[in-house]
Amino acid sequence: IARGGFQGRARLAFREDGRITAADIYLVQDAGPTPGFWDFRAAAEYVAVTYTPLAMAMRAVPVHTNTVPRGPQRGPGQNQMANAMEPLIDKAAKTLSIRQLEIRKINAPNHDSLVAEEHGNLLPLTSAFMHEALDRGAEMFNWAERSARSGQRNGSKVTGVAIGQGFHPASFAGFDGLVRLSPEGKLHIHTGVGNLGTYSHTGTSRVSAEILKCNWENCLVMRGDSDRQLPWNSGQFGSNTSGTQTRTAYVAAINALEKLKEIAAIDLGGSIDDYDIGDEKVFRKDDPAVSMTYAVAAQRAIELGGKFSGEEIPEDLHPITQAAVRGLAGTGLIGVAKDNLD
Repeated sequence: IARGGFQGRARLAFREDGRITAADIYLVQDAGPTPGFWDFRAAAEYVAVTYTPLAMAMRAVPVHTNTVPRGPQRGPGQNQMANAMEPLIDKAAKTLSIRQLEIRKINAPNHDSLVAEEHGNLLPLTSAFMHEALDRGAEMFNWAERSARSGQRNGSKVTGVAIGQGFHPASFAGFDGLVRLSPEGKLHIHTGVGNLGTYSHTGTSRVSAEILKCNWENCLVMRGDSDRQLPWNSGQFGSNTSGTQTRTAYVAAINALEKLKEIAAIDLGGSIDDYDIGDEKVFRKDDPAVSMTYAVAAQRAIELGGKFSGEEIPEDLHPITQAAVRGLAGTGLIGVAKDNLD
């Protein structure tokens, strides 16, 4: 299999201050013998996000060819387009007598920048730290000093110093998280993340342990088989596992934390705001000796039933997660939630 390569034309319009006012992109992509992958669309996204042109037109023609199959490989479209566009930014900087670093900062995205999703609607970026990345990179690289060497000749060798920018979208929202505190005092973290050799199923699950302040030795990662009652999680593609699944682990743990405090308030008095957690106990802030272990709280959740033990299920959960909760109902304190984080 090979990457879906493309060729094309790119035209950029700049103001005198270096701001890109317009971008016109036209690409012809070798899609191979199958539909392949939309590298051309990712290339357009790279231009729109990395340089935030004030206006942009994008046209592309993917062509079926009698060649080996084409696939996304790593960084589809974005990486290819970076190699094509960055020299053009340098050319504009030279023409406009603007430093390479500054022209990129002028056009870099921020949290208010908008990007078109697949239906054409403009949506704000959820995070964009290109300004900070450029400043930090310049500082660590010692750009001011080392860039002065660019173009220096030493015999047959010429020193070249330049800047390259990259961008890749990652992470989704809206998936579900699920944890269970058992009467044995163990934290069971249920995850639909598979094992691609990176152990991301366990790495992302650690967020639940951190929120609940559980010793990792008392945690069990439930994965790899739907019989283990796994929640609705994202597929592992598009560089999204870490960002997406840490969010689900977080919301599930927060739900469990709220239920721990609520059970403590029921049994020990006061309100949930009177309680905190630590050393796998929930305790009163004004008198830490008034406490309840996670094991006891899990047993109380079973006795109380309802939302505490998973017998009442939030309606906004995916049917797969709802089925998982039903499979765990009555076995401990259930923390389950949909990722509705902003």
